[in-house]
Amino acid sequence: MSRLLGQNNVHFHAAREKLEKWAGDMVLSAEKALADTKEQIKALRRQARQAVTLEEQHAIQQQSQRQEKQQRRQRQDIFKAEDEIMQKRDSLILLDAFAPCKQPWPKVSYGRQQTLQSDEAVACTSRL
Repeated sequence: MSRLLGQNNVHFHAAREKLEKWAGDMVLSAEKALADTKEQIKALRRQARQAVTLEEQHAIQQQSQRQEKQQRRQRQDIFKAEDEIMQKRDSLILLDAFAPCKQPWPKVSYGRQQTLQSDEAVACTSRL
């Protein structure tokens, strides 16, 4: 039983590390895209101030407006990504709680072999 718990612990830590790397990459990528969009908005505002004609200024303002909409969507995407990360972490924790319970619940009967299975059932319920 302790060997199974040890193996489960190793798998859990590996899965957690993989999830943390994925989460970091996901958030970093989303934040970089947002920063790039912010820089584009700054550049467009600068161009709008320097525009000579009203038509030129209007076209730049429209581009700026589209970029600002994209910026809002990117912020929402960051929140969605963080929510997805939290859901995956929660499911990983729940999977760890039920890991020893992968076998069906044992039937209660008397005998040496059934006692081992009953001990596993107790270990499953004690982790909840």
